[in-house]
Amino acid sequence: MRLRVPALIGVCVMLAGLRSPAPPGPVVALTCPSPLDVPGVCIDPDRDLDDVVEEGVLRVGISADPTTWFLDRERFRGFEHDVLAGFARSLGVHLRLVPIPSTADRLRALEEGEVDLVAGRLARPDRESLAAIAVARSPWVLVEPALATSDAERHGPEQLLVVDQAWPRAAVQAAFPEAHVRALPDGTLLEEAVQLVRSGHGALVAREALVAPLLGTDLVVGSTVGHGGLHVAYRARSLALGDGLRSWLDAEQDAVDAARRRYLDERAPVAPSISRFDDLFQREAEQVGWSWPLLAAVAWQESRFRPHAVSPVGARGLMQIMPGTARDLGLSDPTEPASAVRAGARYLRQLDRRWQARIPDAQERVAFVLASYNAGIGHVEDAVELARLDGLGGDRWEEVAPWLLALAEPDWNQHPSVRYGYCRGTEPVAYVDAILGRWKAYEATLAVRPPAAPLW
Repeated sequence: MRLRVPALIGVCVMLAGLRSPAPPGPVVALTCPSPLDVPGVCIDPDRDLDDVVEEGVLRVGISADPTTWFLDRERFRGFEHDVLAGFARSLGVHLRLVPIPSTADRLRALEEGEVDLVAGRLARPDRESLAAIAVARSPWVLVEPALATSDAERHGPEQLLVVDQAWPRAAVQAAFPEAHVRALPDGTLLEEAVQLVRSGHGALVAREALVAPLLGTDLVVGSTVGHGGLHVAYRARSLALGDGLRSWLDAEQDAVDAARRRYLDERAPVAPSISRFDDLFQREAEQVGWSWPLLAAVAWQESRFRPHAVSPVGARGLMQIMPGTARDLGLSDPTEPASAVRAGARYLRQLDRRWQARIPDAQERVAFVLASYNAGIGHVEDAVELARLDGLGGDRWEEVAPWLLALAEPDWNQHPSVRYGYCRGTEPVAYVDAILGRWKAYEATLAVRPPAAPLW
């Protein structure tokens, strides 16, 4: 017999939660930190300020570049991060950053309604469908070796590297008509471009505010070759959102200026890390076969990295392990970080093994393991069974998540095929979405990805 999900619980899983009701449709899960796998986005190109407030989330497509945002002492920080987080707070919503390295892909995601705003080394986009607001001014400068050759001093550099699409082409070519311009791949980190200058591949055209903190004594900021700014883009028809951002920037100019001084004018180098427990996550993630930032994302979601956290139902420690589970795992002190992370990883490995036969794809299986860690494996198994009765394979999260939500309804939690009864499915579905989104953000800010294409 084929089942149908009732319209009441047809959902579209958003980046920070759920919106209901909506017609029954696929729920898309992020199963790896690919820049374009935006987890569970309801694409809505007409989305505006009231939709952001209703959902409770401001979604921002941003470059995966530490000059824009970075991890420092368990928190995301950075000029554009702090500005947009302040705007989100003023709306009473959460900020969700979606790392998308390619500028072209970020702008396309904005046009199609996958994100609300776009930032990250962004010049004013030359598209009729988009508008932009400058959040900081910064001249374009030439970055070159401190000990330039005599030829370079007389004639300028032979080769110019550009890393942003909107570089001041006319001004640069007028200043250096003989130079060969080499455009680096869209999405190249600014740090990677600076390293090419160090390696003798030419001079770099970049915004002074972003590149200055990356320079040592071997590189210098040379001549100014253009003027521009750092922009936040929005859809031209999202008038209320654009007006709201502009009004907030005008009202909070002192705070924006302070953030600019803190991150662009005076920023000291920061060694990226997720938490003071990184070494534990790195060691224990091997038990599960996961990347360690994913295990760290679980711990943050569970306890916000607080070793002595206790939930209302009695879960304790970094990994929020229940007393009965702790006994089964031989965990005597859940508040001791090393023991807690080891036990949490062991439990995740047990869950992973229980799903291996039914979900052979390791990346797809992550969502099932996370949902089981949150709600119990029995409820997830019930959702799989309902998905199969609906004629689906039941081995993809996008097929199973709607049925996990359905277990909150008597028509489904009392179905003869359901063994474990009622489940408030919004919690595990949102839990999975939040962890996968944070995992993606961690991977991006740690800059563990290789360049999208050879730079040279």
